[in-house]
Amino acid sequence: MMAIAADERTRGVALAGIEERMERLPLLRWHWLMLGIIGIAQAVELIDSLAASFSLPVLIKAWALTPGEAGMLISSMYAGQMIGGGTFGWISDRVGRLRLLRWSTAALVLLGLLVATTQSYGAFLTVRVFQGIAFGGELLLATAFVAEMSATGFRGRLIFGLNVAAAFGGLLAAVIAAYVVPHFGWRWVFVVAAVGSIPFFLASRALPESPRWLAYRGRFAEADAIVQGLEARGGPAKLVAAAQQVPPVVIEGAAAIGRWRDLFSAGFRTRTLLLWVMSMSVGLIGVTMISWLPRFFQLAYSVSLKSTLAMSATSFSAPLVGALLGGVIVDRIRRDHSLLIGFLALCLSLLGMWTMFGRVATPVAMALAFATVLSQVFLLYSLFLVMVEYYPTRLRGIGAGAARFWLGLSAVIGPVAAGFISARWGVHGTFGIMLAVAMIGTLAVIVLTISSSRRATMSPA
Repeated sequence: MMAIAADERTRGVALAGIEERMERLPLLRWHWLMLGIIGIAQAVELIDSLAASFSLPVLIKAWALTPGEAGMLISSMYAGQMIGGGTFGWISDRVGRLRLLRWSTAALVLLGLLVATTQSYGAFLTVRVFQGIAFGGELLLATAFVAEMSATGFRGRLIFGLNVAAAFGGLLAAVIAAYVVPHFGWRWVFVVAAVGSIPFFLASRALPESPRWLAYRGRFAEADAIVQGLEARGGPAKLVAAAQQVPPVVIEGAAAIGRWRDLFSAGFRTRTLLLWVMSMSVGLIGVTMISWLPRFFQLAYSVSLKSTLAMSATSFSAPLVGALLGGVIVDRIRRDHSLLIGFLALCLSLLGMWTMFGRVATPVAMALAFATVLSQVFLLYSLFLVMVEYYPTRLRGIGAGAARFWLGLSAVIGPVAAGFISARWGVHGTFGIMLAVAMIGTLAVIVLTISSSRRATMSPA
């Protein structure tokens, strides 16, 4: 028994050593290179994800879809995301972050090409569910991998930088759709995404697996070699300067791979439940807004398909602005304060949409839509960071994955519900319900802020 305890202490010391060395790394050019490679996958993911949303007006007409069926068409991918987000995190705790990231991205692209060949509503719906599984896994794994390769002091900038790539992909999807859908048809948007993924698969071969994950799997020699390589890039002077700002990392015992029930242990219970509430709130609002905004412009302003897509493209430049803005401030404020800013801004912008959309001039409506999407994506990106940072490495996969499950579930419910709500109570009724959901999320983050007696940034271990 004493021998087992000694082995656990030895392993704990070794784990803490890897964690401390990763935390002492300064921000290197290598980190930006890594971010660029993973960012390609994020951009491709967003193009594939939003292709159906921007094609929605065409598909509604081509397949004579009801509002409920149109909502299901959008929600189908997010049904898969719910599964992918909930399971890929658990799997990655066992097989590795980077390996599973490559697999999920490949599946996402191949299934996107299969979507482009579908000839019916049912076939489109089915393939999008499976594509959504890969989508949920890729989104989670990209964030977790970047988080584990980064030190706490600059992790927020890199996560928001990753979302700059995602936002660029969303903006690019809107621009591509505005040109490709009217001239060549919706299927070619998926083909463009597939071609765009090729650089990721070529460049990602140069990236190492997460040394934090390797250490937790007992592969200390591999982890040590990777960290040594990164330390060599930093140089002694930069390492010494970074080390002076890093507190020691303490890991108790063997710190084995986490279990689902650990999410409800004394140290994580409140954090987990509040994170789930916030995830559901963001999922219900965000995906509904992204999916239905082109259609809402058509209903409220009676504009053409080309004009609708152009308006949406303007509104969807907001994620790029939100990601850049967040990258500047995220490491300067507490994580819970970042969430609170996002929820309050979302409530105010949704109040404007509820009271004025369809009743004001088109430029004013576009400004309101821009503000709503901007606040929502800033909040979403802050939540992505919190998901991977509020749990230690041993629980990161399942903890973030569980939050992604509830985000995915709400993303399934939101667009479907919006179809029925807009048919019964109109566009304004839909925005009114979104506002109520945002207020619930705001209450959750207020409780989180009050219950936290220290910075919301958790231990990197």
